[in-house]
Amino acid sequence: MHSQEINGQYDTSFIRDTIQGLSAFPKSLQSKYFYDDRGSIIFQQIMNLDDYYLTNSETEIFEKYSREILRYIIPNKDFHLIELGCGDGIKTKILLEHLVANHTNFTFVPIDISELSIQSLSDDLRSEIPNLKIEPYIGDYLETLDRLHNDKNFDTLPRMVLFLGSNLGNFSHSETNDFLSRLSGDLNEGDQFLIGLDLVKNPHTIRRAYDDSEGITKEFNLNLLRRMNLELGSNFDLKQFEHYTYYDIRNQEVLSFLVSTQDQDVQFESFDKIFHFEKWEKIFMERSHKYTLEDINILAQTHGFEILENFLDSREYFCNSLWRKR
Repeated sequence: MHSQEINGQYDTSFIRDTIQGLSAFPKSLQSKYFYDDRGSIIFQQIMNLDDYYLTNSETEIFEKYSREILRYIIPNKDFHLIELGCGDGIKTKILLEHLVANHTNFTFVPIDISELSIQSLSDDLRSEIPNLKIEPYIGDYLETLDRLHNDKNFDTLPRMVLFLGSNLGNFSHSETNDFLSRLSGDLNEGDQFLIGLDLVKNPHTIRRAYDDSEGITKEFNLNLLRRMNLELGSNFDLKQFEHYTYYDIRNQEVLSFLVSTQDQDVQFESFDKIFHFEKWEKIFMERSHKYTLEDINILAQTHGFEILENFLDSREYFCNSLWRKR
């Protein structure tokens, strides 16, 4: 297993991003820090909720269309299958099993910021698919992809990159363009990119997926405050923050916040700073953008890709769009 030698840099990034976000108006935190080991476990619980349709929809696509996806892969030619933010890899296993069963020459390269997720996935895959070649990496997936792109031994083979679970929807408009531009720069002509994107649908269906009655999504958001208490020496009182979510139908995105229920000060020992919260002041936590098929076409064309095929679930809730670098 590979781990980027950036542990100290990662802590510095966490501190820098936290100071920047909590110093801004309105305050904000970056959703990429949700996924420490505990956050990853809580997110697995979210994916099992009845109202959280995204996982079941994407799993249906992989179960139904894995063979169609595989026919775009060049036969008898070795390649790297890279997954950005692999999590538990449940959906990816379906594709991996088809690849191995068809004696396809490839190496699976999962990348995730959570060491627990990488370790658990690696152990599962080595047990369930023993013939699979796997080279896992722990770290920020774009930084890792950049590093691999500059590795001459790695860069000689074609690549298919997976970015599943509607993770792109967590980015702002500018972050989306930056991500896709950077990704496009790390791919060679003919490389492929399979991306999961949540589609526009009944707004009530969307909202329920992010505001469950069991409070698991609330716990997922509050866990970032708990993580900062543990890693950055802050003294957030989690009982003094409420979770609030709504779907902005005009901009096609779910917006999530934590709201301070009283005037309070939060101190950070790691960088000796105090942040004041007014009663009912909000912290912006996350967005989840939803797409039309035309939106997806524009994204692909803008960033130097052609769409090979869009794969949709039976309810047309979700799309896995397969792109090829021009």
